[in-house]
This record gives sequence, C-alpha cells and structure tokens, in this order.
Amino acid sequence: MCLVSAAGFAQSPGAAIFKAHCQVCHGAGGIPNPALERLLGVLPVTSPEMKQLTPKEMFSAVQNGKGKMPGWKSKLMDAQISEVAAYLRTLIKK
Repeated sequence: MCLVSAAGFAQSPGAAIFKAHCQVCHGAGGIPNPALERLLGVLPVTSPEMKQLTPKEMFSAVQNGKGKMPGWKSKLMDAQISEVAAYLRTLIKK
C-alpha cells in the first residue's frame, strides 16, 4: 500500500507558472533547447550570468523583459512574478 500523499507531488505556484509560460523558451529545468539558446539568446540556469542575478534583477527581467524576452507585467501579477522568480532561483541552485 502506498502512503505517499498527492500533496507530496504538488507543484509550487512558481513551478506551475514556469511550466505554463516560460518552459517553452527556457526549457524544462531551465536548460533551453540549444537552437533557442543561440537564436534568442536564452541563457541556461547553469550560466554564470544567471547565477549572478539578484532576486530583484530576476523579478525585473520577468516583469519588464530583457533582451528578446518580453515582459510579463501585463499578464502576471507581481506575486506571480515573484513566485516564478523564486522557482527559477531553485533551478539555479541545483
């Protein structure tokens, strides 16, 4: 008999937002497709540039866009942007 609850497998709000809106370019786990990385300049979470971003800089990049990435302030609330930025920081630490 399995005693693991469904809550143990629940996604964080940030993970769900990332999967729905960001994963298409940034890739599962924060590693983009190499072609998109070259074409759009999408950085993998393993890059030194991503690792150096502060939480405030990451929030600003998601909110306002950066490079070829569009801003999400018209589609996501500030709390959602904070959640996805926090989730992305967990991927950087892996």
